Amino acid sequence: MTGSKKELALQKILDTRLIPVFYHADADTCKSVVKACYEGGIRVFEFTNRGEKALENFTLLKDYVRQSFPDMLLGIGTIRDPATALQYMAAKADFIVSPIIQPAIAQLCQEQDLLWIPGCMTPTEIDLAERSGAKLV
Repeated sequence: MTGSKKELALQKILDTRLIPVFYHADADTCKSVVKACYEGGIRVFEFTNRGEKALENFTLLKDYVRQSFPDMLLGIGTIRDPATALQYMAAKADFIVSPIIQPAIAQLCQEQDLLWIPGCMTPTEIDLAERSGAKLV
């Protein structure tokens, strides 16, 4: 399969049709949940940036997924600002989910060929997200 990282991630998400969304402060619990999801056929997983250990556990999970489940995408959700997006980009997130439309995050994702999925509630927000480069909202 050829294409950009963004296109490949989008296609895998569309093929999977289900993305678990999860956070836990305990790294072993995180690994167990990812493993159970993988064994159940899930190939896309969104870890959320919702606790003090989020970046630490995401980094551990990314290594675990890379070694144990190389065909699984591990993205990060609840990204609200560019600085946090950059941290998770450095940790090799496969995609970024934002609960809001933040054009600076959209721009960073465009520059890194990374899929950005913003949350939208209105047609105006959907339009803004699409004009900001979102392929999925």
